[in-house]
Amino acid sequence: MSRFTCRPRLIWFVGSFICLGTLGYMDGSALIAQIHGKSFFAEGRRPLDGLDWFFSLFILALVLYVLWYYFWRLTLVSFDVSKRQLIVRLPFQLHKQRYEFDKVNGFYFTSQWGKWCEIKQLVLLLSTNKKIKISDLETGNFREMEAGSWELFPFLDQKTQTPLTEEQKQAYRKTTNRTFDYRQAKAIRFSLIVSLVVLILLACMDFSISSNRSFRSLPKPVQVGILLLIPYIVYELGKIARRIQQLRE
Repeated sequence: MSRFTCRPRLIWFVGSFICLGTLGYMDGSALIAQIHGKSFFAEGRRPLDGLDWFFSLFILALVLYVLWYYFWRLTLVSFDVSKRQLIVRLPFQLHKQRYEFDKVNGFYFTSQWGKWCEIKQLVLLLSTNKKIKISDLETGNFREMEAGSWELFPFLDQKTQTPLTEEQKQAYRKTTNRTFDYRQAKAIRFSLIVSLVVLILLACMDFSISSNRSFRSLPKPVQVGILLLIPYIVYELGKIARRIQQLRE
């Protein structure tokens, strides 16, 4: 392959943006009224108390953090094999940088968020000691980028950041890397199943509540976000099931 390019998980971003954006737009009094089963706005909007302000600020902070973490910091990496260049794009920061392959010392793997549901990160180390990170959380074709890195760059020891021999590299791929991928795949499968159950229950509750005028159903953008995320999670479950089967062989 002459070019390897990151593809972001667009449907994850769209669904998260719709749901969290709507929650951030709604004020705390409306949310609390809905949680307590009251018909808000029916008798006019009441003044916000201390708990309402805290809840509103918490939701706003959560939305801003998610937007910053997933959008502002989004990094798209491309390996142009024909030109032997590493291309780094930060689309929301309008930034683009090119590096020659000779400037890439190599790569190694790290993980985030503990052992319950680990996020695999691929770290490209440049000769300037700058680190470029991509993870399988926001990168839809992470395995393709991982395969390209194994093919194009030296593999580094995570602690010493020195290149490993070919024998050490192959041993790592067959043992440590494979074990991590298998453990991570099972954790992701569990997380996806839990998320799917929660979304289905939420959709069913919203459908039953919408027939009762004493309650307020979820806003339309949130409903659209749920409808987008449910088939996406089913699709991801199919992919992760096939990957687990491959790792078992």
